[in-house]
Amino acid sequence: MGNFLKFCENISTSEKIMVEHSDDMDFPEKYQTIVNATIEIMKPKMDILDRVSIPFMEALFNDMQDVDAKLADLDIPEGIINTLASKLYQKNVQNCNDREQAILKVLTVYIMLQIQKSGGI
Repeated sequence: MGNFLKFCENISTSEKIMVEHSDDMDFPEKYQTIVNATIEIMKPKMDILDRVSIPFMEALFNDMQDVDAKLADLDIPEGIINTLASKLYQKNVQNCNDREQAILKVLTVYIMLQIQKSGGI
């Protein structure tokens, strides 16, 4: 049995997500499709993340040096993080606990990697 929650906790940093404008839900149109798809994939799984794996997401993190290199100069729109927190947890990102923030970090990186892969960045 998988454990996506544990996966997220293991690969994310303990540093808190800090956004300047927690009510900002805006982000460029090029992100819209993948953000919405990620939310739709995750919504039915949010209560069972400690009992399921999400292999297609986890596979993108096999080589963390590669992930770090791909993200090195990217600016992640706050609106993406805020939208994920709002839609998946019905919370402001600053009010998310450590576990929730670990998941938000992984989902945000997943989205950025998908956009980059598609040539959108």
